Amino acid sequence: MKNKKANLLTEETLKIIVAVICLGILVYLAFAIYNSSTHDKSFVEAQSVMDRISLNLDELNNNAFYDGEDILLAPSGWILFFYSNNEFSPNQCYGENCLCLCEEVSDFFGLISDRQERECTKAGVCAFEEKLKSFEDIPIGSSKEPTIIKISKDSNGWVEVVRK
Repeated sequence: MKNKKANLLTEETLKIIVAVICLGILVYLAFAIYNSSTHDKSFVEAQSVMDRISLNLDELNNNAFYDGEDILLAPSGWILFFYSNNEFSPNQCYGENCLCLCEEVSDFFGLISDRQERECTKAGVCAFEEKLKSFEDIPIGSSKEPTIIKISKDSNGWVEVVRK
């Protein structure tokens, strides 16, 4: 009698373990699919924002008196960065001055610039501007108010990007 109960207990335990493993796999797959679709949407939004910024840069280069202003609502959690031609930068900016819109990478033991550059290379969008002045990183959607940037030229013809 004791042996039959032991066999039943072992069978039931094995079924529970298999069920927990299957549930874990299903949760992982659901998370992966959700994360992928969210990232794709953010990347499309980032491309749209960078297209508008590029149009502002083109207009600025064609019209000396143009001051472009743009409202950046999305993608939330991304940052507008400046990369110069003489520093580590995403592959698409190598040797150029550019501004890039990339997902923000959190600081991890002071290695943020290297990790951020890799994130921008992997899934960032950039626009090139030869005479682009350095600017502070501009986070997008980090507050309740929209992020507003102004793109203008200084008296020497250098392009300035500032948060308003």
